[in-house]
Amino acid sequence: MGKHFMRQDGTFAGTFVDGEPKDKSLIEVPVAPPDGRMVWDLGAWRQNPNAKTEFALTPEMNGLVKFLADRFAITPEQIASAIKENAK
Repeated sequence: MGKHFMRQDGTFAGTFVDGEPKDKSLIEVPVAPPDGRMVWDLGAWRQNPNAKTEFALTPEMNGLVKFLADRFAITPEQIASAIKENAK
């Protein structure tokens, strides 16, 4: 079994099967995240609110998504979900 490590900012650094990581600032955590973009917070992996989400949209539409996210304090993921839901 490997050992799982995070960086000081809570982002996942990796799993090491043989030996310890060279970077001694890494912190061991009990489990790896189900999604490598997650962050360690209060003893559990959580969605990273700062994770960048790529959309298959034009640059103008990406700008609109970012504007709406900032303006209405929602995440780009919520906007993408709404777009997908309304496209059905």
